[in-house]
Order: sequence, then structure tokens, then C-alpha cells
Amino acid sequence: MLLNSLSEMTTSPALLSSSSVSLSAEETSRLHQLEYIIEAGLEGFLRVGAALAEIRSNRLYRATHERWEDYCLDKWGLTLSRCNQLIQTTRTYDNLIAALPQDAALLSEANEHTLRPLNSLDPQLQTATWELIRRIEERPVGTTIQTVVERIKEAISDGWQERNATDVDSQASDPGESNGSTARNETTTRSRRIAERKSDQLATFCRWTNTVANWDVEVLALCDDRLCLERHLRSARKLKTFCELFIAALEGRIANQARA
Repeated sequence: MLLNSLSEMTTSPALLSSSSVSLSAEETSRLHQLEYIIEAGLEGFLRVGAALAEIRSNRLYRATHERWEDYCLDKWGLTLSRCNQLIQTTRTYDNLIAALPQDAALLSEANEHTLRPLNSLDPQLQTATWELIRRIEERPVGTTIQTVVERIKEAISDGWQERNATDVDSQASDPGESNGSTARNETTTRSRRIAERKSDQLATFCRWTNTVANWDVEVLALCDDRLCLERHLRSARKLKTFCELFIAALEGRIANQARA
């Protein structure tokens, strides 16, 4: 795969000492090759992500920087999370290619932003999700992948909540309990369901807000990534609807109390 093939482009390097601050001539040469790949962006994000992964795993940055985070920022002007994101998306690509070699050409044409949502899934689920997406679209786009991944994650989350609620119900319905104990269990069950509902609502609200990377209007005005802007717009509209319904419910409740 890409992460392995880049490592194989040179002869087997000697084991690196984590305490060393200098690089061998071979390591220095390799670092220059990798940094050229990143700087030139050869063949898109895949080779960039693989190059970053090799630099990180072999600590080839140690001659100039103690920390990987500082190297990313000083050398490339990228945050730690962004560099790690590129590496993770490359690993996702490698995983899909290994499982579905027939889609190699299609996957190679995808950009990093398109495949990124799959990073949040386990490797086996990534493969199954991609196969599902391919049934929906012959040439999947980023918005479709994002939507399918979100639905799958929501289904997993809902499944756990339903299972927990079922476990509580089965405990509360034990025929050997006294009436007083049963009443207490029913109260506990209701409280648990209310707590789960609150947790689910909060999780949904957080998902909406977290899909917007930046809430600065001036920064968004300079953004030229249409998919990013469309995703932010959908999230903002969901938040607007949620807040409008919440405000209306609060105003109605206050008005009813005032009349009473």
C-alpha cells in the first residue's frame, strides 16, 4: 500500500534511536525526498499523507524539532490535527484499496476531503460503508459519503440506547418484585429514558455545531471550498430550526404560566 511503498523506495533504514537528535546521511536524504513530496503535493494527498506518516513514525523531524506538532506547524504551516488527518485519510484509502482493489482507480481520483468522513469508522465498517455508498452513487461525492457515514453512526448510537432501555425494562418487569419495588423501578426507568433523551438531544446538537469548523463570518467569507460551505450552511440551518422551535416552546410555556 502507499504507506508501505514509500518506505520501500529506499534500502532498509537502520533502527532509529528515539534519543538521537541527528540524522544519518541516508535518513537526511530520505527526509529531503519526503519533504519534496509534501511540498510539491505529488499525486495529491495520498503521497503527502504517506510521506507525513513516514516522517512521523521514524521521527525524521528530530534533527530540527523535538515535537512532531512543532515540525508540522513550522515546516508546513499545518496544525497537528490537520497533518494527522491527512495521515489517517491515507490509511483509510489503503484499507479500502486492500479490501476492494477493483475500486482502485475510482478511489485514486477522490480527494482527501471526499474520503475524510470514513476516518471516523472502524476499518471493517469503512469497507462495508464504501460498498453501500457505491450502490447509491456510481462515483460517490463528498456530501453523499458524509451523509451515509452520519446515518450509520447515528444508527449505531441509537442501537446502543435502545439496548440499554430494553435492559432496564426487563429488570423493571421482574414478576418476583413487590409492588413498591416495581414502582421504584418504573420511576428509575422513566428517569433513565429522560436522561437518554437529553443525552441524545445534546449529542445531536453537538454534531451540528462540530460540523462547522469555524464560526467566524469573515473567515467563512474567504473560504473557496464549496462542499465545506454547503456543509456549514446545512448545519447552521439545523441549528436555526432547533433554536426557533426551542424559543417557541419556551415562549408558549411562559405565556401559559402567566395566564394561569
